[in-house]
Amino acid sequence: MEWNFLNVTLFALIGVSLILYLISTQRFEQARVLEVLDGDSIIVATERYKKGVKVRLGGIDAPEKGTRIFEKNEKFARQASRFVEERLPPNTKIYLEYDHQKWDEYGRLLAYIYITKSGKSLNAEMIRNGFATFKAHRRNKKYEKLFERLESQAKKYRLGLWQYH
Repeated sequence: MEWNFLNVTLFALIGVSLILYLISTQRFEQARVLEVLDGDSIIVATERYKKGVKVRLGGIDAPEKGTRIFEKNEKFARQASRFVEERLPPNTKIYLEYDHQKWDEYGRLLAYIYITKSGKSLNAEMIRNGFATFKAHRRNKKYEKLFERLESQAKKYRLGLWQYH
């Protein structure tokens, strides 16, 4: 009887230790969308940044909207922004996943975005539907092969911005 109790206790301690280890090493953070800036940048509130922090969607590059009065939008910029706005209305709960480098040179968080309701990666959806291109990063390579494959498929089927090429 004591041997079973000892085994169960030991097993429980190992299980709890494993769970604590996984929680402490996870690269996910829950957030709430405050604003969509464009096709690859949003502002979110997190536990640490309650008033908001700018997030750059990692591994992608969406066409840019003109920010000054005489600047033109790049082709498909409005459509890319609208795609993100439709999926991330204000107060949408999301998860941010980080890779090796968490911040870019402009002070933005670099993250892969997961929409809580669907569990889908917004970054992958942007590329898959032709609203963004794959953008390699020297340190963040977690989804490089997937994003390259998705871009290749979008090009093949001339989806989104690829209809112009």
